[in-house]
Amino acid sequence: MRKLWLSIYLTILVILVACSSQSLPKEISSQTLRIVNKTVSPSEYKEIRDTKTIQMILNVVDEDELRWSYVKPSIDRESDYQFWVEKKNVPERHHHFEVWLNDKESVILNKNKGQYAIIESTTVEQLNGLLK
Repeated sequence: MRKLWLSIYLTILVILVACSSQSLPKEISSQTLRIVNKTVSPSEYKEIRDTKTIQMILNVVDEDELRWSYVKPSIDRESDYQFWVEKKNVPERHHHFEVWLNDKESVILNKNKGQYAIIESTTVEQLNGLLK
């Protein structure tokens, strides 16, 4: 009788472990960063699902590190990059940015807040490397 209960217990345990390990990738991949490189193709985008890479990109444009303003700088063209985070079953775009790269002065727009910031050259190099 004990062997029967033990085998039932082990079977349930194996099923629970198998089901829980299958659900992990869904949670990890529930966040996607989409990048549009408008200099290449304004209608195609690249997807990043790796949470570490997403966090690295968001850290580069950390809102506390940049001086944000509602005043729009003089920009006479379309942005070079646009990127945003999408979460599973959430229709809004999170962390939605546009970036204008320039030799003298690069600009980033936080589309969620309608704020602009000037990006330093080191930040531009980091961001450009991560977005490509």
